[in-house]
Amino acid sequence: MLYFGFIISSIFFISVVLLLIFYLFLCFKRKTRFANNLILLIFLHSLVAIAVESWGLVIMNNGYDIIFSLKVDYTIILYFAIPMFVFVEIEDFILRKNIIKSEYKAYNFFRYLLPTLTMILATVGFGIYLFSAHYFVFLLK
Repeated sequence: MLYFGFIISSIFFISVVLLLIFYLFLCFKRKTRFANNLILLIFLHSLVAIAVESWGLVIMNNGYDIIFSLKVDYTIILYFAIPMFVFVEIEDFILRKNIIKSEYKAYNFFRYLLPTLTMILATVGFGIYLFSAHYFVFLLK
């Protein structure tokens, strides 16, 4: 079950990263309608990925008694999160100029917050995956 939990966590983390890269690719290619829908899908998929990565930790440990006192260096998250956050925000700013605004102000407000919330979720998912990878090595010993 150790390998199964880690493989499931890895698959979902890699899928979030690939979707973010695909989103940036679509923004560079100026496929605004598809990129606008894809950012919502990435947000929802990031929520599911966080749940599955957490579930993968439980599967790897064969229960809920996970040892959280591991010494994990989370500074690598900054090397991932800051450039991706900057690229996504810049590309989404350009993308929002080209999409049709909705008549509902709440939709426009939440659409404005969507890239930031998506990157926060992706960063949390990366943190859980980083802990999961260290925990996998810890359980192998």
